[in-house]
Order: sequence, then structure tokens, then C-alpha cells
Amino acid sequence: MSVFTVESPPPGPVLPDPAGMPLERVEAELCTLAGQIAAATSRFLTLLADFDARDGWAGAGIHSCAHWLSWRCGLDLHTAHQHVRVARALTALPNISQAFAQGKVSYSKVRAMCRVATSDNEDDLLDAAMHSPAAHLERLVRGLRTAQPDDNAKDGQTKTTTAVQWRWDNDGSLRIWGSLSAEDGARLLAGLT
Repeated sequence: MSVFTVESPPPGPVLPDPAGMPLERVEAELCTLAGQIAAATSRFLTLLADFDARDGWAGAGIHSCAHWLSWRCGLDLHTAHQHVRVARALTALPNISQAFAQGKVSYSKVRAMCRVATSDNEDDLLDAAMHSPAAHLERLVRGLRTAQPDDNAKDGQTKTTTAVQWRWDNDGSLRIWGSLSAEDGARLLAGLT
């Protein structure tokens, strides 16, 4: 049983079987639908950011906005966390938000940009997104994350990325993964042993 409700659209015209359509028309429809999906996803995330900011998800037994999103909208928890992260980030990125709302960039590209986007680099990232495939943008973002200077580092040093994630598995065990500096890794191992 689904916990979310969907309003049924009014009956529309029967869509033609793609097998009987010229390939150029199939391609055009695919690209049009991709833009519409991006615009709809943008709206979804705009609503989600507002819902999260106003704690609309808070209730008995609900641990987070992502938890609510997983329960009420049928997303797996990892995807729900990503949606919440991107929704929050987009509130401070007006140019990326606008391009996304217009269907000019896909969710995959927006998700990648939101990992490193700031008011200083937003336009450059958006330009890269408009002129490259999502896989290229992902590589660019990975490079930017590792090359960002650490405010506390000495001249020429780069930031050591520290990212640890965890989740509870269905059997009750805790799964931990991530990347730590050598010093933090040694501390973690010492604590575990």
C-alpha cells in the first residue's frame, strides 16, 4: 500500500507507440521530457527545502526530513538524504536554482554542483554544467573537493577531505564508511581497539 497520494490526471489523448514514430521525433520527445522532469524535480526540491526549514516533517517517530521523505514519498533513505542536502544547498544558489527550474540542467548535474558550489563559483560551475555531460561534471567536482585550500593549512597545502558516513542496516548493525586524515584515522582506530 502506498502512503502518498497522487491525483489522477484527466484523461488525455492516447500517446503514439514510439516504434511507429520517426527516430528524430523520439529523440525530441526524450529531450523535452528530460527538461520537464528537471523542472518538476526543481519544484519538488523547492517545496522540500521550505517543508524542511519549517520542520513540517517533525512528528512522533520521525527522525529527520530524509526519514519523512523516505516514508511518505517512497524514496530509499540514501536518496532522501541526497534530496534534502540538495534542497538545502539550492536555497543559497539562485543561478543554479533558476537553470534547474527552467529544465536547463538535470538533477544529476545539480546534485554534483551542490557539493562544492558557493556564491563565488556558482556561475563557473553552471557554465561547466551547461557545456559538459554529467560524468565530466562529477569528475570536475571531485577534483575541486580535493583541491580546495584549507584555511588552516600552510602555504601550498590542500585540505584533507574528512567525510564519514554511517547508517543502521536492517539487521541492526552499524555500517561506517568514509575518508579521514591519517591523524583522524589513527584516533578512530585507537578508539575502536
